[in-house]
Amino acid sequence: KGVLKEIDCKVIMQRSVGADLNAVRASLDGAEQEWLVSLGTNDNRVYAVRRATGAVCTLIDPSGLLPKDGFGAAWNFRGEMFFSMNDGGGVFKVTLLTNSCTKGGTASAQVELVGSSIKTNNNDGM
Repeated sequence: KGVLKEIDCKVIMQRSVGADLNAVRASLDGAEQEWLVSLGTNDNRVYAVRRATGAVCTLIDPSGLLPKDGFGAAWNFRGEMFFSMNDGGGVFKVTLLTNSCTKGGTASAQVELVGSSIKTNNNDGM
């Protein structure tokens, strides 16, 4: 458990499901596994890619808070995922719901606007 040692980012890039990634362990499809999570760049969806297989789970944002614009940074703090917008549109907390990727699951993620952000195009890397 904990931080992933290796991340195969090619899975995300090949599927064009977003730019910035969060690596988490979650039980989205019945068993706890490693997932790469990204926010769509042209839609208001959350994408979770199972690291072991590359299977993509597309989750909707029932709150309607996620904009269709680009996000510039993603980070995990104390087990919670955050994403900030390049255009200064805010910082969003994304919570994955247990079993949301199983047949009959919710197919949604909980999204909250938790803070402000400043407009920037210089936020890649540390």
